[in-house]
Amino acid sequence: MFAKKVLSLILVIGSQLAVANAACVLTSSDGSTCTVGEDSVCSPGYYLSKSTDQTNYEYNSATPAGTGTYTKVIKYDGSECSFVTDETCSSNTDAGNISTGGLCVGDGKNPKVEVAFQNDGVSNYLIPKGDGGPFTDNSDETKTHIVVKSAANSFTLNSDFNSGDYEDCFTITDGKIMTSKENMCAETACDSYYSCTSGLCQISAESCKRAETGEESGACDPEAATNTCLAESYYVKSGKLYYCGTANVACTLQETPLGVFKDAATDGNYITCTRQEHVGRRRSVTPTYDYTCTSAPVSVDSSQCTAAGVGGLYYVADANGTKTYYVCIAATGAGIPLGTASEYMVDVGSTALFSIQDTEKFVILSFDADGNASIAQYNINGTAKSSERYKYTNSKGLIFARNASTKTTANGVEGVCDASGPLSTIREYKRDFCSSHDEEDKLTDIVEYFVAVDRNSGGSP
Repeated sequence: MFAKKVLSLILVIGSQLAVANAACVLTSSDGSTCTVGEDSVCSPGYYLSKSTDQTNYEYNSATPAGTGTYTKVIKYDGSECSFVTDETCSSNTDAGNISTGGLCVGDGKNPKVEVAFQNDGVSNYLIPKGDGGPFTDNSDETKTHIVVKSAANSFTLNSDFNSGDYEDCFTITDGKIMTSKENMCAETACDSYYSCTSGLCQISAESCKRAETGEESGACDPEAATNTCLAESYYVKSGKLYYCGTANVACTLQETPLGVFKDAATDGNYITCTRQEHVGRRRSVTPTYDYTCTSAPVSVDSSQCTAAGVGGLYYVADANGTKTYYVCIAATGAGIPLGTASEYMVDVGSTALFSIQDTEKFVILSFDADGNASIAQYNINGTAKSSERYKYTNSKGLIFARNASTKTTANGVEGVCDASGPLSTIREYKRDFCSSHDEEDKLTDIVEYFVAVDRNSGGSP
């Protein structure tokens, strides 16, 4: 009996050692499809495969240097592998992108660094948690960044990286994250500190604030009856948008948010809210929608709206580093600055704005003085929030109120009127009430749509 137990123990240990020592093998016989090797043990991440003939590509962690001059990057998501197309590493928001040249690393806000695949040595780098990559782990919403290990011609999530009782040091110059003790002897100084658990990290601020319970105060919880949220600010939690009108009291869930909102929880982040038609059984033929909000840092983009796209955001910093944020209402040109109260008419006939699109329709994008912009909507009872069913804009889409003190061109802003009346560049729109209501005038869509008016096609002059 004792001999059998010893034999069983030896077999178990042997099998565990076999798994621990198993290689990661990823192959392709045609250069387009990828296969995970039998009994292969791979971590989610990117792997550099090589080929001598541009057909038979292979990555093997036992011989990571590989053979051949042709290279392709393989992505392994934990179950399947696939080849990936080279991505750019030209701006700070490209952190997390991959190419045969290496991984784009950084915190997503400061300058990025492209790190080449390395066959020798082990290094740890920081990247934003992001979406869709093999490293993505949304198990903890408070974690904003992840630690990626570079070793053996691969970049993989380092789930063994833990800060413990002390913070870890991130350096902008090379994108590395390490203990502060290791940084003492490093070439580059520590720029910021992160607290990491199993490779998932969040920035660590130095603070002595305490909650009323005597425990350390955490981040704002907009769903809590008593919280640490700022007044007159927006927060996002679990994909939902909350507005906190008064500090330290329960915040209000925004039922139908559509637009961009300044994230009070993270400096430099904006919350984007869109909607999708609800999938599943419903009692009415009227569509119902699921609203989703996500927070992300805003990038610097020299090409402005050409790259950002309709509904996209970018910022421009002046000589003092002060940033002005813009939202794009067209696919080209400059965006509209956030933080100035105004309204713009936006064409959603061919391109969606925050998921809203309808043929030959327009919507109003309302900007407030706090840096938020949202699509105009009806009241929940179906009535319009404004009695003005006609709207007038200049050629840039800027809406002028009927009772505005001036509607003429001034201070570099194109007007809609002069001494003789409407300018030739004035544009007219009428509220399309029936696009959002049924034959009984019941509300079917919260969005307030408009149509362009052409006075030359009929009606009064």
